[in-house]
Parts: sequence; structure tokens; C-alpha cells
Amino acid sequence: DGEEKARFAPPMIPPGPMGNIGGGNLPVRLAKLADGLSFAPHATAGHDFNLVTEREVDTICETVEETVENLEYTGTATRGARVAEGEATLIGHAFGDDALLVNTFAPGRADDIDFSVGLSAVSKAQASGLDDVLLVDGHNCNDGLDGGEIGHVVPGSQRSFDLIRAADRLGERLQNLNQDRLRLGTAWDRTEWEPEDGIGPLGIRVAVIEAGDHRTAYILFDGNNMEPGLRERIIDALDAVDTAEVMTSDTHVVNTVDADNQVGDDIPEDEMIALVRSLVTEAIED
Repeated sequence: DGEEKARFAPPMIPPGPMGNIGGGNLPVRLAKLADGLSFAPHATAGHDFNLVTEREVDTICETVEETVENLEYTGTATRGARVAEGEATLIGHAFGDDALLVNTFAPGRADDIDFSVGLSAVSKAQASGLDDVLLVDGHNCNDGLDGGEIGHVVPGSQRSFDLIRAADRLGERLQNLNQDRLRLGTAWDRTEWEPEDGIGPLGIRVAVIEAGDHRTAYILFDGNNMEPGLRERIIDALDAVDTAEVMTSDTHVVNTVDADNQVGDDIPEDEMIALVRSLVTEAIED
């Protein structure tokens, strides 16, 4: 009916360094801009891209608003497609000539993906003929400060090549898939959990994309990375959709309490998974 239902805006800027300092509240600021439900998952950038002051968030918000005013919409999409290359697994959709891709290195532990690595992966996906490509870093499996290396994905690493090759393959696959009528359902729960528990003010957000008879769920936690194995247990519990992926926003609001405060560290998994299942059901009904 002409009203915005949801908005995906993965900023290639980290919401850091901590709390509300610099871009720390970037996901919240982007959410306040949107008329629909805002999804601002982590994209490909590390803390060398931290904003110095909160005023710099204004520039990003202004750019998002300008972009929204000039968007061209399409009523079709491909079914959700998934490819794996080495440690990288990508899932995504094409919408007309554009695409949304979400990467994870799970079950391998990983943290931020370098900006240049993401840019190279986007270029590879576009080489198949796609126009604009949004690349999300799922940021959904790490062991915090206990595993020695944090797991940054840097240029020239094996993981960087895995991601780039996977983006190339997924871009080509999406170009070869038929597109069907696009339907979108969303759901959101602020949750009872607080930053001390590893969940920021945006809670848990779900988008279910249906193209033809195929449904894909994208689950976004307002948190900073995730306990190993939790992503897989969430996906395995979702029998109402054909495929799914889990993302975190990388909000650093949760890190004013503890430098290592990941999703699932302090919250009972069964309660979290039950909430996600109910949100997916609600999104399908929407």
C-alpha cells in the first residue's frame, strides 16, 4: 500500500568502539529513521573504521534517507540459495537485478571481516550481472577472548578467498534462478533481556521472505557475536521455513558491561530458541 514494511541497511561501519561512544548506537539510530522494521546487521568492516564522534552517525543516516527516497522496488525475488566454499557459507536472494547475501564461517570461530575483503566479494558477486549487492557478515560464531586469536578475516587469508569464491558462485547461481512473487513477513520482540545479558535495545528481529513456495528466515539479534553452536541449534529448530540464517548487529552497547558478552553466554538457550521459533511463526502469519 506504499508504506515501508521493513528496511535492510547493513552499514560497512562498525557500531563501536563501545556503548554510545562514536558509532556505538548506530543500529538504534538507523532503527529510529525507518518507518518499517529496521534490520541493520553487521557488514564487512573492523574497528579501524570506528566513528570518532557520534556526529559522524548523522552523515550515515542522511545518506540512508537519501537512498531510500531514490529506491526502485520490485515485486519478485528468487528462492533463498545457499553455497559453501571452504569455511565460508553464503545464503542470499536476488530481488530483480540486486541481491542480499549473508556470510558465516560457522562452525569456525570468526570476528570482523576486513572492509577490502567484503568489497572484493561484492565485486565478484556483481561480475555475474547483479547490480547492487548488500553483503552481511553474519557475525554469529566466536569464542570471545578464550580462543587465543580473535578471528579477524584479513586480505590474503584463506577465509578471505573462501568468501570471495563463494560470493562469485552464489552471484552466478542467483542469476540463473527464476524469480517469483515476493512476500515479506516480519516480527520483533524487545525481549526481557538487557545489555548485561548480551542483548541490546533492538532485541530480536525476524524477516521471512517467501518466493514461490520457498520460505527463508533471517534472524537478527541485537548483540555482539554469538556462542559457538547456538546458530546451528537455532536453525535446526526452525521447521516452518525451508532455510534460515542468524545474524548479529555487532552492537557494542553490550560491551560497556563486559568486553566478552556474546549472545547466548548468559541466557538459557532453550528460552532463546523458543522465542525465535515464535517470532518466525509470527512473521509467517504476517
